[in-house]
Amino acid sequence: TINTGHNGYYSQSNLPPATYTVIASANNYVPLTNTVTTSSSQTNVTQNFALSPLPKLEYFGVGVNWQNVTSPSGLSGVRGDIDATNLYNHLKTDLSSIFGQGTIVPLDATLSSANNLSTITSQFNQFATSVGINDTVVFYASSHAIIGNFSDGTSGFVLWLSSDGPNHPGLTYSEFASLLNGLPNSVRKVVILDACHAGGIGDYLANSVKNISILAAGFANPVTVGGVNYTGNAFSATNGTGVFTDTLIAVLDAGI
Repeated sequence: TINTGHNGYYSQSNLPPATYTVIASANNYVPLTNTVTTSSSQTNVTQNFALSPLPKLEYFGVGVNWQNVTSPSGLSGVRGDIDATNLYNHLKTDLSSIFGQGTIVPLDATLSSANNLSTITSQFNQFATSVGINDTVVFYASSHAIIGNFSDGTSGFVLWLSSDGPNHPGLTYSEFASLLNGLPNSVRKVVILDACHAGGIGDYLANSVKNISILAAGFANPVTVGGVNYTGNAFSATNGTGVFTDTLIAVLDAGI
């Protein structure tokens, strides 16, 4: 075993003529193997290695805080911001050997949808600059979600970012896909959605984003579109976190 110097050079002298297997390895890099053949007539034999970083798990979590929303009624209490932080902390701990970077985007539903959407877009674009071409990106979102036709001309399934909807829908399924499609095709995208009608958003993403896997919450209040039932989700009455997310965290902690 030989350690390189700080500049990457290594050497081994006085080797009998033979064919040798040489393995280059370093922490957080994929090891490489090559063969080197020496002969009595050779003074020096050179074998170079260029190691690639190990693929990492990168996390981008969006969570909307609805606690201070008074209108429309019935929307307050959901704490997607807590969900996004909790899942980040458990992924970082439970999958520490592959975890790379994490970005949490906590949003306030009392701000405008346009403001919150701009925050998501700018932070995701910054996050994407550090994603490796073979990494796995977990895009997590927790909030209310709606389905309908909106005054800006859009329609379909939408992650609700503010109480000013539905006039300003928030993160539409097409905008969601646009963000993910900004990543290299080789990046595995894992989308986790804890919101009503998450299956509808998931259906669209599954058909418009390459190399994607989707986990979507569902509980009650079904809505049928095109013969498919898309269900709502459930949030804990004690702290506003999603029951789906709480269960997912418990599964991760159990080592599954």
